[in-house]
Amino acid sequence: MPKTPGKKKRKKKQHPVLDYVFYVLMRLLAVFLLMPDVNTSLRFGRFLGRLLYRFYRRGRERAIENLRLSFPEEDRQWLERTARRSFEHIVMLAFDVLYTSRLIRISTWRRYVEFDDLSDALRVILAGQGLFW
Repeated sequence: MPKTPGKKKRKKKQHPVLDYVFYVLMRLLAVFLLMPDVNTSLRFGRFLGRLLYRFYRRGRERAIENLRLSFPEEDRQWLERTARRSFEHIVMLAFDVLYTSRLIRISTWRRYVEFDDLSDALRVILAGQGLFW
């Protein structure tokens, strides 16, 4: 149904108890997802991404259509493979985000973070210019 111009969308009523229950459930889910090592969790994330691709028809069709518009020269097989991999990667990214706070600490960050030559970036920042990497 199209929106009527000038009509504001009503805010959903907040339910603090339901919000808290949902928060606790999400935290418990995160705990269980973080129990295995990183590589096992990422493989599980890839599996969940494939399930999402297979069963979320509207999202799958939207992804394929967007890829078709961006890459009109590519065949249907390439579009489907790329769309499926994008679903896998988005779920794996969620696992990466969950693991970041567990792995990267003051005492361990050097194992996971590597800096190359930052002189150009520092020059731009010190000059007061914007920086988008």
